[in-house]
Amino acid sequence: MDDAQTACAVFFVESIAEQMAHDKTTIGDVTFDLIAGHHHLNQFVSRRLLEQMEALEVIKPPTIMDRWTRKTKQQIARRTLWDLGSTSKEFLDFTYIRGYERVKRNAGPHAQTSDSRDQHGDPNESIVHRYFVRAGELFYRHVRGYEDVRTYVRLGDLTDVDSSVANRRLDIVAYDTNGSITATAEAERHPVESTGVVRDAEAMALVPGDTDWIVYAKPQLNDLLNTLDQHLITRPDGIPGWSKRRTGKPDAMDRLRRVWNHPDGSIPRLESEIVTEVYSIDNLRALLKENVPYIYEPVDPGGITWVGADN
Repeated sequence: MDDAQTACAVFFVESIAEQMAHDKTTIGDVTFDLIAGHHHLNQFVSRRLLEQMEALEVIKPPTIMDRWTRKTKQQIARRTLWDLGSTSKEFLDFTYIRGYERVKRNAGPHAQTSDSRDQHGDPNESIVHRYFVRAGELFYRHVRGYEDVRTYVRLGDLTDVDSSVANRRLDIVAYDTNGSITATAEAERHPVESTGVVRDAEAMALVPGDTDWIVYAKPQLNDLLNTLDQHLITRPDGIPGWSKRRTGKPDAMDRLRRVWNHPDGSIPRLESEIVTEVYSIDNLRALLKENVPYIYEPVDPGGITWVGADN
C-alpha cells in the first residue's frame, strides 16, 4: 500500500478496535455506535482498499459457529461487520482493547477497597461477541428500562462466592432503581461447547434476577437448551416427550426450569432459574429498532467536521 492507503487502513482498524474496547468510536465530531454496524466505515474507503485489507489479513469478515463449524458471515443482525485480522492483531495493543478494571483483590464484599489491582476484563477479540453484548446492554436500557446496566462484571463483586469462581465474569448485569440485581445475561456464540455454557449457567444461577441468554439464531437456541439439558439436568422418568429430546422453545425451557442437579453438588444455593429467556440477535435488533429506531439511523459522512480540516 502507498502512504495514503496505509493511513486509511490504520484509521479503519483503529475505529474497529475502539468499538471493540468501548462500543463506540468518534470520527471527526460524530460518534458511531457499534450496534449500527460498520457500513459507515465502508463509506470512508474505496471498495478496492477494503479488498486489499482483507487480502492482507488486516480485516476479515466475522465468523459464527454452526455447531462445530465456523462460518464466515459479513452480516450479523442485518448489520455489516468487520473483525480484526491477524495482521492487525500483531500491532494492536490488546491490553487496551480488552480493557483493564480496578477490582478488589479478594473475593466477596468484605475485601478492602484499597486492596485493589488492575485486572483484565473479558477478552473481546471477537466482534460478534462484543456485538451480542452491546445489543443486550441496549435492550436492557431502552426496552426493559433499566438505567444501570453493566458489562463484564466479576462474580465475586456481585455476591459472596467461593474464591474458585469469584473471578468469573458475567457479560451483562442489570439493576433496578433500588440497586438490586434484576437480570443477568450471557452472550453465547458456541452453545454446543459444554464447558463454557455450564460455567456460565452455574455463575448466573448464583445471582438473583432473570437469567437470559443471547445466541445467534434458532439453531443455536436449541443447541444451548440441549447443552444445558445434557449437562445440568437430571431427566426424571415419566415426563411425556422427554426421551425424544424435544427442542421446541416452550417445552425445552419448561424442562430446564423443573429440575436442577449439579453433578458434584458444588453450588451452595440456586438464586435464579437456569434460563428465563433466550434471545437471538435478530430478536434484539428488531426490538431495538422498534423501541429506539434512532440508534440505527444512517450517518452522513459528508456532515463530519474534521479536526484541523481547515489546515
